[in-house]
Amino acid sequence: MMLLYLAGPYRGAVQENIARARRIAVEVWEAGHVALCPHLNTAHFDVLCTGVPDDAFLRGDCLLIRAVAAVGGGMLMLPSWRSSAGALDEFGLARRLDMRIWEYGRVDIRVIPAAECIAPSVHVTRAHHGGLA
Repeated sequence: MMLLYLAGPYRGAVQENIARARRIAVEVWEAGHVALCPHLNTAHFDVLCTGVPDDAFLRGDCLLIRAVAAVGGGMLMLPSWRSSAGALDEFGLARRLDMRIWEYGRVDIRVIPAAECIAPSVHVTRAHHGGLA
C-alpha cells in the first residue's frame, strides 16, 4: 500500500477534471493504495471560499505534497497534466523532493511502487514561472 498524490488539471473544464480525478482516485484505492486527491479535497472552493486568495489552494497542495514525500509516498500524474500550470508546479516540487512519480495510463497502478517511474527521466519546461515553494 502506498500513498499517492494525484496531480492534474483542475481549471478549465472543472467538472470534467474533478470527475476524471475521482474515477482515477477510485482506481487507486481499488488497486490497494491510498489516493490523496486535491481535486476532491477543495472542489469548488475557489468559488465557495470568499476572501481566500487563489494561490492559497496551490500553497495548501504544496503542504500536502511535502507530507506525502515525508512518508515515502509518490505522485501520480493525471491525463493532460502537461497542459496544467499547477500540475507542472506540483511535478517540479515532487522532483525536488525526490519523490517517485508515475504517469496514469503509462503504468499499471496495481504494481506501484515496483513500476518504473517517469521521474527523473522526464524533463518538462514551462514558460510560466512562479512555482510552488
